[in-house]
Amino acid sequence: MSSPDDLTLGHLPADIIRMIIPMQQVSVHTVRRISPHWDSVALAWHDDPTIWEAKWQIDKNGDKNLQILMNPKDYCCFGVEQHIVMK
Repeated sequence: MSSPDDLTLGHLPADIIRMIIPMQQVSVHTVRRISPHWDSVALAWHDDPTIWEAKWQIDKNGDKNLQILMNPKDYCCFGVEQHIVMK
């Protein structure tokens, strides 16, 4: 029998859920069905525009390139109309 303090998928801390959501191969709306807790965290995450990852790369010519990974729904929040590659 499980106790209320057991760590289960439905009771993961919100910080962990926010790290898992971008890695999912399913939509944020699907993970909302896991539990009421996941539902509230996923809704807040979905409404909060975020940059998932940003990294600088230097190519063989010494040119610096900034790569930014974000949810396509947030392009408009950052002034991006579509996926583009800029150098």
